[in-house]
Amino acid sequence: MSINWLQRWDAQTSTTMPVKGLESSSGDEELIVNLASFCGISMAEAGILSALCAIRQRKGDLYLNAFAEEADLDMDPKALQTGMEGLLEKGYIQIFPAVTLDRPDSICMSASAELALKFNQKSCLPKPPADPLQQKILQVYVKSISLRNQLLTLEEWTDFISEFLAKTDVPAFKSLKRKELTVADKSLAAFLAVLDLVESQGYPLKILARIFTHHPMEITTLRRAILEETHPLFKLGLLECEMLPSSDYLIRFGNTKRTSSHEPFMPMEFNDAPKLPLLTLPHDKLNGKKIHLNPAADQTLTDLKRLTRKAAFQRFQKQMKAAGEPEGLIVLLHGEPGTGKTESVKQWAKECKRDILMFDVAQQRDKWYGQSEKNLDLVFKHYKESFQEKELAPILLFNEADSVFQKRDQTNGSMTSTENAMQTILLQHLEQFKGILVATTNLPNAFDPAFDRRFLYKIELGIPQPQVRKKILQDFFPGCSAQQCLELAEKYVFTGAEVANFKKQWLIQQVLNPKKIFSLNEFQMFLEARSKILGTKSSVGFRRN
Repeated sequence: MSINWLQRWDAQTSTTMPVKGLESSSGDEELIVNLASFCGISMAEAGILSALCAIRQRKGDLYLNAFAEEADLDMDPKALQTGMEGLLEKGYIQIFPAVTLDRPDSICMSASAELALKFNQKSCLPKPPADPLQQKILQVYVKSISLRNQLLTLEEWTDFISEFLAKTDVPAFKSLKRKELTVADKSLAAFLAVLDLVESQGYPLKILARIFTHHPMEITTLRRAILEETHPLFKLGLLECEMLPSSDYLIRFGNTKRTSSHEPFMPMEFNDAPKLPLLTLPHDKLNGKKIHLNPAADQTLTDLKRLTRKAAFQRFQKQMKAAGEPEGLIVLLHGEPGTGKTESVKQWAKECKRDILMFDVAQQRDKWYGQSEKNLDLVFKHYKESFQEKELAPILLFNEADSVFQKRDQTNGSMTSTENAMQTILLQHLEQFKGILVATTNLPNAFDPAFDRRFLYKIELGIPQPQVRKKILQDFFPGCSAQQCLELAEKYVFTGAEVANFKKQWLIQQVLNPKKIFSLNEFQMFLEARSKILGTKSSVGFRRN
């Protein structure tokens, strides 16, 4: 049978069927049966996967703890739990971990499952880890996901962990079961241990306290014991605590063998290594170009180039740290299209011998739930690694940054939950940023005020002034006299990008007609033609107010 499964669900809003624990009056039983057979999964798992397919185009995150309600599934809670756990273990869905109470775990279909369903290719179906040790860790990890998303009770988790520790041969847990701890403390330690192994991260204390207690007073007691380091797990060195910019605390397992380059024990998506949404531009591969900017912008960029030389930047970071200020240099370059924003960053990087890691925000928005946020996290994770490994830290370039820095009222009065989540993540990373970040935009007024104070410098690369336009013409057309260039510069408004565009057209004409000689009249005709297209008489590319 040849079928694009995803197209089938695009035409349907509900594809569940009446099976044990899963009921729907509008389901398509044959489709569910075929899906279960194609994927080799249970009927309950197929029902959940079909519901995910049906709503996959919805904007924003799909939160795991509200999945049944959002997907309109009338499903027995136990069947939902086992179905979700089965799909997670088999790699059909993946998780994007919670960071705050307002942003719990979100889920999406894995890339391998998407490919298999879209192209009807069984060879693309997810494959869980073959290593028995990884399978056991994955089983515990999936149970922990059920616990933190209210699909599993604390009592059920504690019973599961007690049984698991009694017979486990997984090294990370063998030492834990030998500790003199209560069952409750072991269940908490196991939760953090498997989180450290799989996600290589900790968990916010506010969420952790709500998961492992039943009463508000117990929440207060647990928080105090952890923050004052009197909790039994602290005394045994099994907990670590780190302050977050959000005024919460990150609690993680006390892994004494962890190194600075600690990686997850296994990938969260079993078939697909995450693709880094960054383009690396080595400084020694960048072409040197002369850029003409208005005096104020040129002077500020010159100062920044001096500041970001190795010794000067080290002094800058040391002084900022001593003053209790963020150690990162965060700069905004804004101006009309063609005024040299991206090229200015390239020449800055070349002069200071720093590579560029370019993140094109507009091109990295992903339709899958949580994927855009994951991309953003990957960007900062990779930059942090590069910052630590390289002698000269690279410049992190956010190109067309307005699509993620935008005001909260730019999308018909409100933002989607995905956009809100991306802004939250971005603000948290900017608070802790220690390198050099440059954002470029044509729309500085679209930026949310929350980002204003994060930019140490905001530089306008405005439309070139007449004297600057004269230099641009002299640079591109050295055969023209200074007077001719000045006359054109005073008569027409243009940018360096537009002059470069004309020169490319002229070079093409020379290829077609080698005898063709450039004349200033041709350039003036080009400017006049552009003016007519734009409906202006004395400007090219921009209207005068």
